[in-house]
Amino acid sequence: MPAMISGNFSVNGVPFAQWFNKTVKPANPAPFPNVVAEPTFNALMADLALLTGKPQVTLNEFIGHFCIIYNETGGTFKPLREYGGIEYMFNAIPNKKLSYNTLSSNRKAGDQLKAWNVISTPADVTLWNGTAWPTNAPQNVKDAAVNCDFFKYRGWGLNQLTTRANYLNCLQPFVQQDIDKLTTAQFDAILKNNVDLACKVFNKFILQSNKAQQAINDLIAGKFDTYGYLVAGGGAKKYVNSFYLPRVNVLLPLLSGATIVKI
Repeated sequence: MPAMISGNFSVNGVPFAQWFNKTVKPANPAPFPNVVAEPTFNALMADLALLTGKPQVTLNEFIGHFCIIYNETGGTFKPLREYGGIEYMFNAIPNKKLSYNTLSSNRKAGDQLKAWNVISTPADVTLWNGTAWPTNAPQNVKDAAVNCDFFKYRGWGLNQLTTRANYLNCLQPFVQQDIDKLTTAQFDAILKNNVDLACKVFNKFILQSNKAQQAINDLIAGKFDTYGYLVAGGGAKKYVNSFYLPRVNVLLPLLSGATIVKI
């Protein structure tokens, strides 16, 4: 019977994080450039039921979740904000990323800034509704743009939740404040180091839709790519083929043939 995971576990007698850092990473530096932070990984495994909504998961589910969280947190297993400043989030970078100002559920910065009476001319609205950071804009406008959706609803958490719709669907149910009314600084204060909230949001994301539930069902059946595409968004093909699946393909045979015992 395939192994079921209900918390932290050992692999051939060695705790998973230690086994990974001493055995898997050194032999596979390209797909696994970072060590696993053992204390935070162990703490997250203690919250596995909160993270997944299940008292136990299949080995395939664990591998899928591990490879996503490893990537999105750089091996720290902490709920982090997406790296990159406000200009990075605003700009479209060919063959690398979309502008977060044009993601479907985010309200465009020009429209928001006009509604806040920060800008008024059609030319300024068009500029701030674009995908190239308005370098020459007045500083007060740039300061106000910090609170626009493209920056406020940038990635966060164990799976780098992104866009206003995902935050409203997956995070809003767990906080009392209306997140649309918060400044980015106020929003960030709620998110910072909030592991329990990150677990709840992760859980909500993987259960929020039929598409998400199908991705988990595919994981259980041994089809891993659907889950990668669910998480990846705009850069899905590169994410899945260059990062996610190569990691899955290393871990799956190693863990499938190992002795796994709950700690």
